[in-house]
Amino acid sequence: MKNTLFFLLLLTVICSLGCQDKIKESSQVKLDEQKDHVVTTYKSVNGILLQLHMFYPGDLKKEERRPAIAFFHGGGWTIGNYSWAFNNARHYSSLGMIGIAVQYRLSNRKDITPVDAMQDAKDVFLWLRTHADSLGIDPDKIAGEGWSAGGHLVVSTAVFADILPNRINSVPNALILKSPALDKGRTDRVTPTI
Repeated sequence: MKNTLFFLLLLTVICSLGCQDKIKESSQVKLDEQKDHVVTTYKSVNGILLQLHMFYPGDLKKEERRPAIAFFHGGGWTIGNYSWAFNNARHYSSLGMIGIAVQYRLSNRKDITPVDAMQDAKDVFLWLRTHADSLGIDPDKIAGEGWSAGGHLVVSTAVFADILPNRINSVPNALILKSPALDKGRTDRVTPTI
């Protein structure tokens, strides 16, 4: 028994010493990943800065305007974060588009609700169109993609559209929905049996 405990302790120490380099490498990867995109704030609400993580194609020229796609993560409106969309944003960036991972407010079921997240989503598209020239975005080619709750938010931008006085609107030019949360209606329906 003593030999087994000693062996496990020794193995733990060896692994922890050997893993230090892996932990450093892992941390470095996270730091390096931050260098591959631009972070900008599109909105501030009650001291909360909401940001866009923008992945640009490597060949984008200064005066050029490219299509963009904004990604909204799922998570039942209560969990998740923008980093869940980094791989999607990178993929579209490699195809020549500007990939954008969106941060939106998560519901705490007290003072922040999914309705607030819906407004954040609309504000993303309004902000992108308003600042399209400085961002290198073609304002008439902005898509929205979301999965689960994020799909609901993308649909909301079109169904409950906001239109600014200068006719800029929150409706994406294309919607890509993956398992969108669209029917949260009656739960008392009975499934017919045959």
